[in-house]
Amino acid sequence: VDVAVAVAEIGGSSVGYRFRFESAGRLVATGRVVAVRCVMQAGKKPVPVRLSPLLVSRFEPHLLPAEA
Repeated sequence: VDVAVAVAEIGGSSVGYRFRFESAGRLVATGRVVAVRCVMQAGKKPVPVRLSPLLVSRFEPHLLPAEA
């Protein structure tokens, strides 16, 4: 199985990824996941933390074109 991973979207405190799974050149599955940068404290709701410009600049080269 071959897996392709790309950055689908960059938010203020999150990065969305898109996955494509192929076997022998045939698409067998796709997937998406969003990772949110946040501060976690026991008994409290997570607090989102903005992504730094440096981190965003590292993700941008892998960003997929916007869907029409």
